[in-house]
Order: sequence, then structure tokens, then C-alpha cells
Amino acid sequence: MLAGGCESLSYYAQSVNGHLSLMAARTDIQTLLDDPDTQSLLRDKLSHVLAIRDFASAELALPDNDSYRSYVDVGSPYVVWNVVAAPEFSLRPKTWCFLVVGCLAYRGYYERSRAADFAESHRVQGYDVYVGGSRAYSTLGWFDDPLLNTMLNQTEAEIAAIVFHELAHQVLYINDDTAFNESFAVAVEREGVARWLAGRNDPQSLADFSASQERDQRLIELLLDGRNRLGVLYERELKAESMREMKRSILESLREDYEASNLGVEYAGWFDADLNNAKLALVATYWEWVPAFQHMLREQDGDMQAFYRAVLELSGDATGARHEYLDRLAR
Repeated sequence: MLAGGCESLSYYAQSVNGHLSLMAARTDIQTLLDDPDTQSLLRDKLSHVLAIRDFASAELALPDNDSYRSYVDVGSPYVVWNVVAAPEFSLRPKTWCFLVVGCLAYRGYYERSRAADFAESHRVQGYDVYVGGSRAYSTLGWFDDPLLNTMLNQTEAEIAAIVFHELAHQVLYINDDTAFNESFAVAVEREGVARWLAGRNDPQSLADFSASQERDQRLIELLLDGRNRLGVLYERELKAESMREMKRSILESLREDYEASNLGVEYAGWFDADLNNAKLALVATYWEWVPAFQHMLREQDGDMQAFYRAVLELSGDATGARHEYLDRLAR
């Protein structure tokens, strides 16, 4: 218990110190825009972000606060690295429970080396593990989250998606239900980006976004199909070696399906050596119920505030009941 407590204190210390150092480094975006020494490329991106930020509150009913109105360069392509772990023959990710946010299906580190060490400690125990860099995170409205350089090396639509997604977590967040929270935020980001681009009178960008969404959906369906095949396998009563061999076969088949899909090299990272239960669990966490939330938004005729109220009402149901409801809508 003492060792576990010390490890938990160490984890909380890196989390608190990492976040507070980030908050201390913030600079108001308007100050940077007024500074003649600000590089023109950064100036243009920051100007677009302020417009996106205003749109988020005015048109998507997302919180109107100081989040994403300040800027920090963290000197890295990612701000945190998240570790996901799942048992060798299970698609249910391990969860870790924390103060304020409850239990999560991943564990984040500000230092990549610490994330790698934590992942290795689970790998030697027989877990499938995945370590992925994250460009942003939300403090759920407890702090005014800054815009990060990690969010800017992308298209305008992708930047808008991150801002809308993270602000959605400030609208609604349920402790101990990562899949609900992330699928809801993805649904908000997709609707938000579509409306943002439509309002920009930029048909080409809107067409590019729609095409990207279609490719993403094909990828998600491919990955979820592989996940479902593994789920059927893990329900069988087989010896470990037989289970292991059939698992390898399903994962290799999934890679072959990707190669035959013509989805493009941009998705190749999903099918590298890290393709395992942990990575496939992550897919379900973020996307499995997105169609269900999109259905709920259509039921409210696209009214974002009414949609948020409906989701809030659903969040009050028992965990099993709301999951069953989302499963039905997602079919």
C-alpha cells in the first residue's frame, strides 16, 4: 500500500507540476497579435483561432470563457503522452481512477520517457499497451486552457475540431465513462467543423472536410470490425497458445484489409507493430457511439442547446441503461 501510495503521489506531482508550468507560460493571444515581432505565420493562425473561438460560443453554444484565448509553445509536437493498456485476451482497457475526473481508460504523462516506462511496466505483465501523443487536453473548465503550438501544425478545420472537442468536455463530463465523454465530444467537433466551414463560404474546404470524414469513417468501420472479430474470439474457451495464434491471424487479416482498402498511407500508423487490444480499445472509446450522438442531434433539429440538454438528461441514467440506449441508436 505504501509503494502504491508513493507511486500515486509521484503521478499526481508530475500532473500538477506539468499543468501549472504550462499555465504559467501563457501569453494572451491578442497581446501576440498586437506585437510586431510575432511571426506572420503564427499571427495568421492565432487570428483564425480567435475567430474559431468566438464561433464556438456564438454558434455552437459552447462555454464563453478565456479557454483558448491565450497561447503556449511547449517546444514539442505533443503536450502529453497517453498510455492505454488492455489484457492479452480482452478488449476492455484497464482504468485508473483520479481525483476530480474519476476513472479513465488511459493515463497521461507530460514526459514521453515516463509514459514509455509506465507502458513497459504493463507490457512485462502481459498487457497489450499503446502509447500515443496528444495535442491537447481539457481541464473541464477548472482552468482557462491555453491554445498550444501542438494544435497549430494542422489545417484550419483540424484546429477547429480540437477547440470544439475540448470545449465540449466543459459542457458535459461524466466521471468513470470515458467512451461516453469522448464520443460526445467527437460528435460536437464534427458538427462544429461542418458549420464553421459552411459559414466560411469555402466550398472546397468543406468538400475536403467531407471527404476526410468519409475516409475516417471507413477506417473506423474497418477497425471496429477487427475489434468485433477479436471480441468473438475472446469469448471462446481456448488454450492460451491457440487463442494467441488466432489473435495474430485476425490482426494480420485486419492489416490485409487495410492494404486492400486504398485508404492511403495517412492511416498506416494504425496498422503498425502496435496494432493490439489497447489500440483497438481506444478506437471504441472515441468513436463507437458518435453515430448515436449525431442521431440525438438530428432529433433536436440541430439545436445545440437542446442537444446538450438531451445528452445531460441521458447522462443521469444508470451506466448500463445509457450504454444500451446509445448502442441502439448507433446501429
